Amino acid sequence: MIRLRSALSKTEVKQKTEKIHQNLMQHEAMKQAQTILVYLNFGDEIDTRSLIDTWLRDNRKVYVPVMKPKTRILVPVRIDGGFRELPTNSYGIQEPSLKGAETALYEELDLVLVPGLAFDRRGNRLGYGGGYYDRLLPQLRSDAQTIAMAYAFQVIEQVPIEPFDCPIHTLITECLEEQP
Repeated sequence: MIRLRSALSKTEVKQKTEKIHQNLMQHEAMKQAQTILVYLNFGDEIDTRSLIDTWLRDNRKVYVPVMKPKTRILVPVRIDGGFRELPTNSYGIQEPSLKGAETALYEELDLVLVPGLAFDRRGNRLGYGGGYYDRLLPQLRSDAQTIAMAYAFQVIEQVPIEPFDCPIHTLITECLEEQP
């Protein structure tokens, strides 16, 4: 999947990303969410930074995850701009400092945008192997929504799952919206 994503031309990325963003912004859960946890994309992941800009302009509370490798948990840290200049962690992902940061409890989140390499139509996802989101997702409120963005080719028949894996609610691509 990483190779397939990196093989997309800049034009394809731009066109597909615009459609994915449109589909996401039209989703009812996205329209209603006021407190959002969103990953900062890296590598060839679908852009999240322009979405963050939009949500900040809409006066929504936007949090990005900070990884705690020893415990493999994510800490939601509020951002209000300046996220493009953040330092990178050991995985090469930008993240703010926890020092003096405003954080959120998982129960405060209305919506979590979840990254992944591959997805199936049942909401299962293949992540990057750290288990960070599998620890976070079960702790969300029962009405909190989980959404992933992916290119259509990232949707496969079945991803391998483990007992601790947590499916997402909605998968959005440039072609479709799947609610498992």
